Amino acid sequence: MVTIKTSPLLAKIAQVSTIIEHLKDGKIYTILVLACCILRCRSCCLNHCKVEHECVTGEKAKSSTVYGRFKRIFQTGKGAKVHKTVFVLILHLVYPFISPYLIVDRTEFTIGDRWVNLLVFGVVCKGVLIPLVWQDLGKRKSSSQKERLILLDKLLAWWKASGLPRPTLSLLGDREFIGQTWLMALQRRGLTFVIRLKTNLRFKVWYKGDLKDKTIRLKVLEKYMHKKGLNHMEIVILDELILNFVVVPNDDANAKEPFIYLITNLDDLSSVATLYRKRWQIECCFKHLKSNGFDLEKTALEGAHKQEILFSILALTYVLAIMEGILNDYDNTVKQRTFSNGKIYKEKSLFVFGLEILKPKVDNIKLLLRHLKQLLIFCLRQFKYPHFYYT
Repeated sequence: MVTIKTSPLLAKIAQVSTIIEHLKDGKIYTILVLACCILRCRSCCLNHCKVEHECVTGEKAKSSTVYGRFKRIFQTGKGAKVHKTVFVLILHLVYPFISPYLIVDRTEFTIGDRWVNLLVFGVVCKGVLIPLVWQDLGKRKSSSQKERLILLDKLLAWWKASGLPRPTLSLLGDREFIGQTWLMALQRRGLTFVIRLKTNLRFKVWYKGDLKDKTIRLKVLEKYMHKKGLNHMEIVILDELILNFVVVPNDDANAKEPFIYLITNLDDLSSVATLYRKRWQIECCFKHLKSNGFDLEKTALEGAHKQEILFSILALTYVLAIMEGILNDYDNTVKQRTFSNGKIYKEKSLFVFGLEILKPKVDNIKLLLRHLKQLLIFCLRQFKYPHFYYT
């Protein structure tokens, strides 16, 4: 039995308990009611959710009244406030289990003739991606360096404000998330990174202690490295920052490109390829929030602040399912089997396994509030704060 001998942890638990008590009032309470409805019907469609309202709250009300109540959640400019509240809850829940990997990507879908384009940053937790911050870009195009930096700075500021120590994070991203100003900004913020490069890019090279004036295409560098038996070369960003250019084989047998080009500021290059492959976890997260989980694409809500609030609700619901899977020993409980492609996978994903256990536990709003409070206190006890000690 763990005995806590220091008052700071008890104070922290009391603080979080106070947060949970405040959730019983106002907009956040209604959001949790909607989250409970989404869990029951596995859809974020408000027409489906309103049917579950009476079972969740015990309150009899007309369908039109419930639907209007749910719609009013999104008819506000307070998306950032809801987002920050959910960020704090999620970070406290997953903190004891996170790995120091930060992944960035986008997911797109349409609502009528309008494109929803969500830019998302998240951390890795027990092999799955946990979304932390997100933004609907309001356009179909790729994100700009400025848009990425604004969202990243929001994540770093909120993390600092949470009071939880932030580890040195390694950012993982695909070919879209490049740009010399962006890479320089990551370096200045103390982040390590592994990002895939487009094959047609050109960089200056740092070679034998000298900066070469001419920019060289990456394909040319790759051929030179192969000829000389080099596993990496140093390239220069903005005539100031020296980074490592690494070429690794492409594991995808159907890919047109036999090699993957990566850029990193890591000194240990032996794990670069393995780190980059962790990026795929964000695609699995998007699948769970969409077709395999809560039907994100079925929403009819239009507007960036509405998408910010809706994604906040789904992210919290998703994390509760993930936590349930972790705490019920997913690794040893769910068996593996060989699929038709010859590969061996778990019979169920961590998300699906956790969701099946979670649903009966939080069948109504009272159970959800109690479960959330107990889960937060448990996670706080698991995390050994630097200024705490356990016996």
